[in-house]
Amino acid sequence: MSAAKPKIGALRERVTLEAEHTQEKLGGGYSRAGEMLGLAWAAITTKNSEVIVKGGQRRRRQTFEVIIRKRERLEDIRRVLWLGRTLTVVGVMTLPSRGYAALTCEEETAI
Repeated sequence: MSAAKPKIGALRERVTLEAEHTQEKLGGGYSRAGEMLGLAWAAITTKNSEVIVKGGQRRRRQTFEVIIRKRERLEDIRRVLWLGRTLTVVGVMTLPSRGYAALTCEEETAI
């Protein structure tokens, strides 16, 4: 699946889109909380997978391209929840064809 022009029917995965904001704690300080922006149909493809060492631990970092239809608050999307996985959004690009957007996402897991 190319980011250039998704085919009709290619958006087959159901995902949850989340924003992130900070909340003040009662005892001081802040915590981060997720805010659900909505559900969307998406086309998800794996772009890269690599093994890295972080803090002395081997981890797998995978990069995904998530294609969705353009929507409000596109720039606020920070996480994509998909099949029990949490993908962190690292980039958003609006596609010129038929109102789509491509989210570049990463996921790190211990191995």
